Amino acid sequence: MSLDEILKTELCKLNKAQKQAVLHDNGPAIVLAGPGSGKTRVITVRAIRLAAGTGKMKSTEGGIER
Repeated sequence: MSLDEILKTELCKLNKAQKQAVLHDNGPAIVLAGPGSGKTRVITVRAIRLAAGTGKMKSTEGGIER
């Protein structure tokens, strides 16, 4: 199974707010939520998205985007 297929499968399991956090493209995202709300799933699916190359990944070494 490719990363793209895994990403598609995992996105279907997320609610609207979780999808919004996963699909966020404007720099880093902060996920604030209570226990059992799916924070780990959101961060994991976001990592899969970046690894699959379907999300923007910017280097911010020294606070400067490259």
